[in-house]
Amino acid sequence: MAKTKRLSFDDRYTHSSSSSFANSIESGVSQHRGRRVPVQGMMDSVDYYCDEDMVHGVLDHEYIHQARDTLIHELYQNEKAYVESLDLLVKLFIQPLRQQLEPPPNSRFPRATKTPVCTQREMRWLFCNLEDIHRFHRSILTVVEQRLRIFGPTQIISDILHDHIFEHLGKYYGTYLDRYDIIITTYSRLQKYAPFRKFVEATQRDERLKGANLLSLLQIPAGCISSYAQIFIQLANATPPDHPDYAGLYHVKRSIFGLYEEIRPKIDQADNIDQVLMLHQAFVDAPFDLHEDRRLILQGELTRVSAKAQQSTRHYSLLSLDALRNPVQRLSAAADSAKNERLVILFSDLLLYVQARQEAKRTVLVYKDHMDLHYAQVRALPVEEIGLPHCFEITSSFTGIDALSGTWVASPRSHTLQTRNAEEEENWVYQLSSVIAELAKGNVRMRQRQGSDQSDRTNRSN
Repeated sequence: MAKTKRLSFDDRYTHSSSSSFANSIESGVSQHRGRRVPVQGMMDSVDYYCDEDMVHGVLDHEYIHQARDTLIHELYQNEKAYVESLDLLVKLFIQPLRQQLEPPPNSRFPRATKTPVCTQREMRWLFCNLEDIHRFHRSILTVVEQRLRIFGPTQIISDILHDHIFEHLGKYYGTYLDRYDIIITTYSRLQKYAPFRKFVEATQRDERLKGANLLSLLQIPAGCISSYAQIFIQLANATPPDHPDYAGLYHVKRSIFGLYEEIRPKIDQADNIDQVLMLHQAFVDAPFDLHEDRRLILQGELTRVSAKAQQSTRHYSLLSLDALRNPVQRLSAAADSAKNERLVILFSDLLLYVQARQEAKRTVLVYKDHMDLHYAQVRALPVEEIGLPHCFEITSSFTGIDALSGTWVASPRSHTLQTRNAEEEENWVYQLSSVIAELAKGNVRMRQRQGSDQSDRTNRSN
């Protein structure tokens, strides 16, 4: 599900084969070199004697020019399509939502005719700096269009790529990616508010969207830098060393690769946030909503072992040591009805149990149980203790009101889960331990802030 791929860069003018990006870069030129029919036909129609190496040299130069020209026009078409998407986002969503919040012209009183679809603050949270990004890309499109009107085989493009695009990408998209969790969380929350949901559903029926929706338009900018990085590097690799733009594009190639590597963790975070949203949209009867700090850590099918199954396997292991050493015999001897196969999802704050169910046109995840991982502990269980292989136990010492579900937890809870093999067990225990450790650090920081706030209030009162 990942949207981004890791770039691989080689300082020499060669194509690296160590990454998907590099492979696509390498194939970019070879694909264009495969278009030999028109050029070869033209050369065959010329009746004169010449050196065969010279002919191939001319052909190669023409193929490289075609590859470079194709990539430049691809850059233009991509930019044009992106601006059109941002145009729709602004015209169909942002402007109408802003208008319903503004008072009528020449009015001394604020608009109060109907329930607002959303507030000014929610507008800022939802759309972040998208209007700035929109203006930025409209200016890029204008500059590229002007250059293409006079474009020729020796024309340069690197100055536009560097001065008009690269120099500003980090500023605009760093801000957007930093706030992407708030954007998606705000969208998810507003979708549960009837006036906003009705507005969105009505707007999304507009034929100009061609099947796109508000969420997809909000997600597009998260992949912008990756797209630029790929086509910039392809363009640099398709430009021969004797071309006037070679040095400039080589500099752009190094610069965009550095920016991509710097901002890639934010892109990966945005991808993770999209996955978390997609899971929450599939949940049925879950007693909690999407949280901006929640991240997906791990998921898989595990067997939840009940107390009845543990007692059964312990009893069987006392009767037969050979059976204890034989997982097949042990599992058949245990009470299968007391064990439940579940899809288990580990988030950065909780462990969730769901059951997949196929509905009319989609798969839903029916909520079964969860465990808040604040103040939890996890340990691997030896076979001798439980009578089953590849098991671990997670225990929550929390008592009180569960902040996620709003229910009262009267006593500590303990869950035993069985994996399919030792490697899987080790991974689950490691990931759970890491999540619990991070939550413990967060608890310490929260207590320190609370203590600092209390101290400040005390000092002000004195």
